[in-house]
Amino acid sequence: MSNRAVVGGCALVLCAALSGCGGDSSHDFSGPPTSGGSTGVAGSSGNANNGGDTSTGGNPATGGNANAGGNAGTGGSAGQSQSAGSAGVGGSPDQCAPIAPCGGSPVGTWRVTSFCEPAQTTSALGALCPGATALVSNVQITGSYTFSADGTYSVDANVSLSESLDLPASCYTQAQCAAFQTTLAGETGVTSAACQYDAATGCRCSATISQQTTGPAGTYVVNGTSLTITPSSNGMSEVEGFCVSGNTLSLQGTNTSGQNSTLIATRQ
Repeated sequence: MSNRAVVGGCALVLCAALSGCGGDSSHDFSGPPTSGGSTGVAGSSGNANNGGDTSTGGNPATGGNANAGGNAGTGGSAGQSQSAGSAGVGGSPDQCAPIAPCGGSPVGTWRVTSFCEPAQTTSALGALCPGATALVSNVQITGSYTFSADGTYSVDANVSLSESLDLPASCYTQAQCAAFQTTLAGETGVTSAACQYDAATGCRCSATISQQTTGPAGTYVVNGTSLTITPSSNGMSEVEGFCVSGNTLSLQGTNTSGQNSTLIATRQ
């Protein structure tokens, strides 16, 4: 399944914490991520005006979901293996070994045994602040997902990740940067947060995020070797290649950079 289906608003944490954002800072961990959408864009806190004061809050976040970065999982089971790929950003792989979609019935409860997704940087924030970038990496998943025969699925899993945001000095002042760190640390699921300001480069913030999700999560549809996942939290469907082989479920998606991301789970 996709990053939209699992991480969702999590990659918006830094953006949603921005002063005057007005976006939804809730996090969607409603399914195992295997492909990334673009990082959602939160409202800008506004550029500093000539008088030194800051402008009022920007527009709310618009669409787009989290790109997920992640560490390579350990080896899969029942004939499916997970490759770490080559070294990438912040411990995330540059690429993940592909699976061979074969279809099957996903009905049952599946415990995640390995997960692989490359880190990815997005410049989607450039529409609000030219030169701003966001990075999500080191996604890790523990727990299980249950697919019911009625076409619904539920989740009992924890998703953790690292996130960073670079805001050029043209968009953020030193005072705003300091205030943002305090706001960011108070966001749901944020376990650590830090921001540093440099007059030449602007405000650079990083955070680690962890959140547990338990309960009904959405619906799914099987179509040959494809699995369409639709989280009830945002209604944004994602189509993933999948294979059920014995007691192993393998999922594969493609992020916005065309890189494979994979998840392997075993039947409980």
